[in-house]
Amino acid sequence: MNKIIFRIENALSTWSGDEQQKFAYFNKAKELNNECGCSWGGLFLVAAMIVFAAYLLLTPQLEPLRTLMFGSLFIFGTAILGKLLGLGVARVRLFLLYQTVLNRKD
Repeated sequence: MNKIIFRIENALSTWSGDEQQKFAYFNKAKELNNECGCSWGGLFLVAAMIVFAAYLLLTPQLEPLRTLMFGSLFIFGTAILGKLLGLGVARVRLFLLYQTVLNRKD
């Protein structure tokens, strides 16, 4: 994704005028480029733990070991899904920022 940062920087260099706005766009691009998806992963992890805890409280457990194994898999898989979604959203937002910079009329 570093290539898009250079593209954004090159596009911003062609802008005339407001240096503060250029700086804000470039900082936003750097922020999105450095996004690791951890916040989304953490959010999905907490949500999965709440859902699993509710499942444990509301259903009778016939096989506790199997339930615990599938619950752990569910929680781990949901956290990974959240991380990947966070990365994907950051990439899409970075691309949209790039399109905004390219399409801006001076």
